[in-house]
Amino acid sequence: MIDYITPIESAIVSQLSANILDARIDNDPQDTRAIPKCRILVYFSGETGNQASQNNATQRVDLDFSVDVQLADQRINSHKNIYPYLSAVKDTLIGFSPNGASPLRFTSNQYQEMPDGSGVRWRYLMQFGTTTMWRASGWA
Repeated sequence: MIDYITPIESAIVSQLSANILDARIDNDPQDTRAIPKCRILVYFSGETGNQASQNNATQRVDLDFSVDVQLADQRINSHKNIYPYLSAVKDTLIGFSPNGASPLRFTSNQYQEMPDGSGVRWRYLMQFGTTTMWRASGWA
């Protein structure tokens, strides 16, 4: 079985890491280290296109990735401190072609409630999509 998701997810993490230097950027939701001022978590969130068949026919595969931007700033009016990170993520990823896939397209951005005691005050979930060509035996 060939993993076609991890190389794209890793390319997104690398692209963000190269362009946003003051945040912790990773793709490990189980990372239990303390939340720094800003954490950006990247993960695969679904497949919305055709899946590859077993007959080696090349098919289009649409992949969705979430970029979870979390800010641990507890000060009054600190909500405005997350906005530059949201802009930086969009500026960095829109048009970026991860690992040979089509350029990323921004699809949504939504505020997420966080439980008390989580250490995170502000959280936005951004969605990006890309398309790649896949053959059951590997990349097309």
